[in-house]
Amino acid sequence: MAITANILHTGQFEHHLLTRKQKVGRFKKTLIVGLMLTSLVDMFSMLVCFLLQTFSSSPEIFIAKDVKLAEAFSGGEVKVAPVLSVSKTSLYLDQKVVGDLQVLLKSPTPLVKGLESLRQKWSKENPGKAYPGEINLQADKDMASTDVAKLMGILNSQRFEVIQLAVMGAQ
Repeated sequence: MAITANILHTGQFEHHLLTRKQKVGRFKKTLIVGLMLTSLVDMFSMLVCFLLQTFSSSPEIFIAKDVKLAEAFSGGEVKVAPVLSVSKTSLYLDQKVVGDLQVLLKSPTPLVKGLESLRQKWSKENPGKAYPGEINLQADKDMASTDVAKLMGILNSQRFEVIQLAVMGAQ
């Protein structure tokens, strides 16, 4: 069975090309199919819109599930740095549990070792550069301010002088 322009339901231009090709080559039947670009362009348009809406110039920071940050009306851009998350009961260093908060405040050796390993890792990745001493501190809003001050003292003793307190933007 020969494929003709009537069977394919093609437009005027495709019909012209098909009939012309059939007249030129007697024994060769050519199939010309029109490419519909509308749906392809629609898909790429939706993809571009999605990427533009989800793109953020500031980095995203993981917040531990049991940490509820305080709200603030003003704040600055989040810098990429190690994250120390402190809930009412436990302490996380870069998403790894370090231990119970009250135990670590009395004997901070595991926290000190974790901070030291962060410094050593940074020094290996950035040879020849001065250590910036930056860390993001995520403290639960219901935590005692004296505990936060003790943690900041431990951070300062381990050469983390730039402590950025993480807060949620008020709405």
